[in-house]
Order: sequence, then C-alpha cells, then structure tokens
Amino acid sequence: MVKRGLLVVVLAFLVMPAVSTLLPVDTASTLTAQNVDEETSTLFMEAIDLYKRGRDAEALEKLKLVLAKDPSQTEAYVLRDKIAFSLWIDLMTKRGEHRAVINEFLKLASVGERDKRRDDEAVGKLLEQLRTGDYAAKRAAVIKIQRDHGDFAVPAIAKALATSSNDEYRSELLSLVTQMGPEATLALIQCLKSDDAALKDLVIIGLGLIGDDRAAAALKCVIESPEVEEPLMKAAERALIKLNLSEAAAALSAKELLVEMAGLYYRRAPGIMREFSANRVVWRWEEGQLKYYEVPLYLYHLYVAEECCYDALAVDPNFRPAQIWLARIHLAQAQELAAAAAAGSDDAKALVEKLAKAEFLAATAGVDDLEEAVRLAIAEKDLATAEAGVFLLGKLLSGGTFQGGALAEALVCDHKVIRYAAAIAVGNLVPTAAFANADAVTTELSRCVSESTLRSVLVVDDNIESRNQLLAELRELGYFAMGAASGAEGVLLAKRAPTSDLIIVKTTLADSSISTGEVIRELKSDVRTKDIPVIGLAPEARADADKDLFGERLIAVIKIPLVKDAYAVVVKDGFIERSTDQAKALAFAEMAATALAKLAAADKLDASRALGDLIGALADKPDNVKLPAIAALGSIGDASALAPLKDTFVNESASPEVRMAAAVALGHVCRASGNVPADVFQALLAGLGSDDLQVSAGAGKGLGIAPLTPAQRTDVVTTHRITLDKVFKD
Repeated sequence: MVKRGLLVVVLAFLVMPAVSTLLPVDTASTLTAQNVDEETSTLFMEAIDLYKRGRDAEALEKLKLVLAKDPSQTEAYVLRDKIAFSLWIDLMTKRGEHRAVINEFLKLASVGERDKRRDDEAVGKLLEQLRTGDYAAKRAAVIKIQRDHGDFAVPAIAKALATSSNDEYRSELLSLVTQMGPEATLALIQCLKSDDAALKDLVIIGLGLIGDDRAAAALKCVIESPEVEEPLMKAAERALIKLNLSEAAAALSAKELLVEMAGLYYRRAPGIMREFSANRVVWRWEEGQLKYYEVPLYLYHLYVAEECCYDALAVDPNFRPAQIWLARIHLAQAQELAAAAAAGSDDAKALVEKLAKAEFLAATAGVDDLEEAVRLAIAEKDLATAEAGVFLLGKLLSGGTFQGGALAEALVCDHKVIRYAAAIAVGNLVPTAAFANADAVTTELSRCVSESTLRSVLVVDDNIESRNQLLAELRELGYFAMGAASGAEGVLLAKRAPTSDLIIVKTTLADSSISTGEVIRELKSDVRTKDIPVIGLAPEARADADKDLFGERLIAVIKIPLVKDAYAVVVKDGFIERSTDQAKALAFAEMAATALAKLAAADKLDASRALGDLIGALADKPDNVKLPAIAALGSIGDASALAPLKDTFVNESASPEVRMAAAVALGHVCRASGNVPADVFQALLAGLGSDDLQVSAGAGKGLGIAPLTPAQRTDVVTTHRITLDKVFKD
C-alpha cells in the first residue's frame, strides 16, 4: 500500500534503518569500518564494473557469488559505500532478478549504529543547530538526524513543534520529518492522540506530504471525531486526498480501515511491514508525550496490529470485528512467545510469565468471537493460533450444551494438527446431543493416539504445477505439507508458529521482492527458524551448480522434474531429530487417549474405530499415554484386546501403575464378554502373588471384576491363602 517511487528509494537509502533485517541489537553498535575479505571485494567490484559496461547478466551472476560467500552486514556496508550513490539509484531501477538480488545486498548493508540513534542529547543539539545555524549548518543537521537517528528523533521534533513559536523553525522541522519519509509514519500517527491542536495540525500536514497510506485510518479518525474542530478536520481531509487511496479503502470508515490495517500488520504484509524483521520499536502516545518500546521482533507485528484494534474500539466500543481480531492477536502473542522460548530465546523465557494474561484476555472475548477468530486462523493457515483457540474453546464450552460450531468444523479441516486438537477438545466435553461431524471425533482421536511424531514441511515455489505436485506427494508420504507461492509468503509462513520441521525452497524464485538467497538468509537469522533444515528445489540442469552456489545453507537439492521415489529419501534424511516433534506427538496422544477413555466411560465411543489404535498404544507409548488407553480398552475392549492387555500385565519391565491398570482392564473385558480365558486367569492368578503390592492389588481387582467360576474363585483363595506361618512366624 505504501508508495515506493524513486524518491522513496532515495530517502530509504539516505535514512538508514535503526537495525538491519538480521543484526541483533546487542551487536548492532559494534559497526566499524573493517577490511572485507579480498575475494569478496574483488567479486563485488567486478560485478559493479560489469553493470557499468551494460553486461547485466554477467554482473548478476557475480553479485550472486558475492552473496553466496555470506558476507557480514559490516562487510556489505563497507562494500556499498565504495560505490557512488548515483550508481545505486540506477541499479535500483532494474527489474526482475536483478532488482531482487540488489535489494538483498542493500538490505544486508543497511546497518546503523543503534546507540547513536537513541541519543536524545545528540538529537537536541542537532535540533538547536537546525534552529540557529546558517544554511550549511542546517543542512548538515538534517542529514545527520536522518542518517544517525531516524525516527528516534521524532519525539524531540514533536516536542519542538508543540512548543516553538518560530514559524520558520517549525517549517524546517516539518520539512525534516517529511524527508524522513515512511520511517516516521508510525511515530507521527501516535502524535495525533495529543490534545495539542497545533501539533496535530502540523503532524497532519506532514503525514499528507509523506504520502504513506498507513496513516489513512488515523486521518479518518480525526475527520470522523465529533470533538475535532472544523479547521483540523479539513486539514485531515486534504491530507487524506494526498494518499490516493483505492476506491475500496476510501469507502471504509475509520474503524473498518483500522481493522483492515490490523489484519495487514498481523500478516506482515509486504509494503505495510516494509522490511522483514526490520523494526522492533512500537510507538505510543502516553502521559502527554511520544514514547517508544523496544519489543522482540517476533512480537512486533502483533503489537502494531493490537494498537489498531484498540484504536478501532476507541471509535466504537461495540465494533465486533475489532474484538474478534483482538482475540486472535492475544492468542498469537502467547503462541509466538512460547515458540521463541522453545527455540532457546532467553528474552522470550523471561517474558512468558509477564504475558500470561494474553491468553486470559483471549478467553474474555467469549465463545462467539473466539469461534470467528479460530475460523479466520484456520482459513489463513495460522495453525498455532488456531490450535490454541480450539483448546481454549474446549475449556469454555460444556458437553451438556455443545452443539458443534467452530469445533465441529475444525474436525474436518485440511490440517491434521487442528483436527486432532478439535477431537481432543470435543472428546473431553463428552457431548450429550448430536452435532455435525460427530463421527470424526473417534476417528481423529484414534489416529492421534497412534502418532509417534508430527512432522511438517513448507514448500516455497512460485511454479504452481511443481508446487502442487510436491505438496500432494509429500502428503501421500505422511507429512503435513504447506505451500507458499513466493519468497515473501514463504518467509512469513516459516516464521509463524508452529515452525516447520523442514523447508524446501526453489533456488530460482522469480519474486522481485525477495530472492532465494534472502529467503535463506532470513531463515538463518531468526531464532525461531535458524536450525530448520533447508532443501533446494532446482531444475535438473542447474541443480549441482545451485548446490555449490548456496553451499552449506542447503543440505540437499531436489531436482525438477520431480520423481517421488528419488526425493522421498532426501526428504526423510533431511529431518533432524527434534525432541519437540516427539514431545508434541506424545502430548497429543496422551490427551487423545484421555478423551477416548472419557467417551468410553460415558458409552459415547465407536469401539470399531478406536480399538486398533488403542491396542497399538500399549506397545510403544509412554505411561502417560498407555494409562488412559488401557482405561478406554477396559470400557470398550473385546476379545481382541485380551492378549495385548495380558502381555502388558505380565511384562515385568512395565511400571507397576501400568500393570495394575492392565489387570483391572482385563477384568472388565472378561466381564463384558462373559468368559475368562484360561491364560488370562493364570496370568492374574500368578500376579496376585507378586511382591509388588500395586501389581498384586491390580490382579486382585481384575480377578474380582472378571466372571470367575466358583471353582476358579476357590482356586484363587486356596493358592494365595495367607497362612499363619507367613504372618506370625518369628
């Protein structure tokens, strides 16, 4: 949505971002001019020379080799400054893969000294120089503020705009923020919440001159406010016209546009978020002044989206779309934080308790809004958020009143994890009335019990035919597979919790906004995705060359045309053993087995669909899965369950708790069938004599429940008679 003409490109180059796409905050301030690897420097200068001579194809290959050597951001920064600015402007006008690769290099080079950017004292001195200096001094101050401080100077500029009575100085300040371009937009939007009408008037003018249509909703809030005086409203109308909104956007009210913006921020829409992972500063107008908060990169988009929702509710407290989005955002905050903590982020671990309330706030949205949030999340493949919403709905609903809704719809959605979560949630409710897709509950719970790992693959391929073929075949191989049609979409899906276990990315992405190299660089720079294995996807003729080009950043390359039998092994070997894969599968299996046990106890279980998977759980699952599975078998088991239960009971390596539960289940199954097979009787009889009191107690209960003959009961008490010599012998 933000306009990106040549002027914006120039300004973006002059106004370096506070932090590059990849550089951590704690290392950003270490930028120093240091020597660049000689080979990298030579390749770079050769590429630039080839561009100057019009040999673009050769230049592109050279520049790719530079990026393949994985230069540091500092090295890229030093190389960039060897070239005249005018040449970079010429290069930025090129299209297709040239522009994508040049963009990737410039983003890598866009490093600023973060400590300088937040230097309020330095900004104050520069603003004083702007106020009192001659033309050369003023120009130098403007350039230095833009280059070294960027939007961090906006609070001081806003304060000066509000307090100065010098029209010439205020005009210069307004010109300064306008030259900052879209970098200043979000900070300026917050200034519109000031009570100072004069400040708001100047900010409105500035937003109109910048032309960033992210400001449209804020300007509409001014226009629609009954408390705003007419001159200010007219100024906002003039500024809004300069944004050149689409007809559809112009027709929306302020609250509607705010919710649209919330969705765009939430999805990290290119053009709205401007840079992948480029910003972590959230602006707020609080206590009569502009403040900023530095938040983790993985939460930034959610906090900006959240602010849009709260602004919409400030316009209309009854606006349901904003409430629905806010519920989804609160769910996502908890899930993104949990994913980052699981990936090893110490910052995330420290924030978990502080942000625990996010899930509680999601619950306050109520069932109806939460259901809509879940539907949206499922439709957009926002799986971690959808999963969390499904489980939360399970806590808010009751079996006696359950009639279906979003949970019933989720039982038959395309995503296995969501189907499992919905089946667990519904199963634990033990619904008393009929509802849509009820038959799917037992089926999905049974499948879930049998899972050993839950592995997912993300395919990033801009060719619809090869992408769809690969996705279909990966699903046939038993993986959960998702597709992205561009590098930009691929990065967004890759960073969305839960992260994939393996990523396959085409080596020749034609997306002009982000190249294959930048996709890989983005993945390797983020704590959530840095350890995910990446496999290339390339035409057979260039597969070997691309593997050499990307080096260790790709663990393998799949060749096009696709041959399933050939690449199946590559995919299987590409997974790394992640404890989280098995842990999640086992956690789901435990919850599924528990739900099955509840349904069985309430006589709400279709035994024919569940028996096989419940029996299978006895062989290879931990106790927390086996115990509820055994309980379910005790309720619905038939003759086919007797042998597995007996084997579990006599297995001395099994825990006493499991052996005890198996004995009790044996008794129930025998009672239901009206018969006690001889081998089962003998196993229980022997178990009664175990030195382990839990095993012995279980055998006693099993024998008591089973329909023994009078002769068998006599055999039991005779065999295990407690003789006096065992009790009273010294």
